Amino acid sequence: FENIPQIKTENGVYSLFEIKEFVYPVYKELVLNPIDKVLIQTDNNFDFLIYLTASIFAKKEIYILFEKLSYMVSKLDIIKLFKPVSKRERGRIDAEIDLDKIFLNLYTSGSTGTPKKIQKSVKNVLIEADDMFNECIEPSADKKETISSTTVFYHMFGLTSHIFIYFSNPDKLILNTKRIDYPEDIEDEILVSSPSF
Repeated sequence: FENIPQIKTENGVYSLFEIKEFVYPVYKELVLNPIDKVLIQTDNNFDFLIYLTASIFAKKEIYILFEKLSYMVSKLDIIKLFKPVSKRERGRIDAEIDLDKIFLNLYTSGSTGTPKKIQKSVKNVLIEADDMFNECIEPSADKKETISSTTVFYHMFGLTSHIFIYFSNPDKLILNTKRIDYPEDIEDEILVSSPSF
């Protein structure tokens, strides 16, 4: 299903083959950089998807946090990923990765004290996302469901229920990376949201 439209964006719908063309230039730069940690800070869902995918394939330790908490990683030797993604290039991505050894680092909000780091392997988050999919979504036999979200990725719920639920079930879902500001913006889609929306 690599050539089937899979990812909805502000600029159209892309297949996984086309998405690889955005991932490869970022992946190539990350592989050449000896620093083993990346910080992803973007409000753009498509850019986040590209940065996250490239970082996983480049076998980097990934930090995802709200901009106001940047001081939590200020002493780390870290690559900052925040610019809009636009470059496309074809190339070979090394798919030999051990998802147990690639870690995601998020931080609690700190509303009741100092923010705390939470670390999970990519494999653990994929397992949680697949469990969530099996518990909450009844896939259609004749069409793929589109999943949209109002959640943010620097919270575990948003990361798991939007991006990773797609990663664990790309054969059953289409990922909508378009920003959803109002419920009226979606039609015939699964909406992942927080109670405050």
